[in-house]
Amino acid sequence: MKIPAPAFRVFEKISGTCEHQELILPQSLIVAGVSGGVDSMLLLSFLHYYRQKTTFDLLACHLHHGIRKGEADLDEALVGAYCGQHSIPFVPMREDIPAFAKASGLGLEEAGRLVRSRVFDQVAAEYGEKKIYKGGCRIALAHHLDDRAESILMHMGRGAGLRGLIGIRYLDGPLIRPL
Repeated sequence: MKIPAPAFRVFEKISGTCEHQELILPQSLIVAGVSGGVDSMLLLSFLHYYRQKTTFDLLACHLHHGIRKGEADLDEALVGAYCGQHSIPFVPMREDIPAFAKASGLGLEEAGRLVRSRVFDQVAAEYGEKKIYKGGCRIALAHHLDDRAESILMHMGRGAGLRGLIGIRYLDGPLIRPL
């Protein structure tokens, strides 16, 4: 896999985080939640690269959320094409998040967060049961430093106290956030 020097440096920095935080264990399954946006495509590219260093199975899951129909179709096609080009198993899922938000009385963002979490958990459970993974099964998300700062501010605004200052963790149960 040929990688331009700037991307290689970024990937090596993320590799260091993965190793230091023990995010990706040998002989594990990593389900990458991939929206098709820049951050999640970077995550998927990194995970593809990182398989050269550590033996793990990689699966990409894309959730078509039914919000920006034409753009969401393009996002799904982009992720599917990348996965096909790099021999990464691809699981496209579809959910009507606007309908769920309306039925549940939630805002669109909160409904989206809940549905994404449910879908990624479901895919990880389904594919994690097909093979015994000594390293377990984890779900990789493309949250990064800006997302961490936003989370800290949101937690503080809700009065979360010192615990709210933690923000988004690299490892939180089955979720990993290497970026």
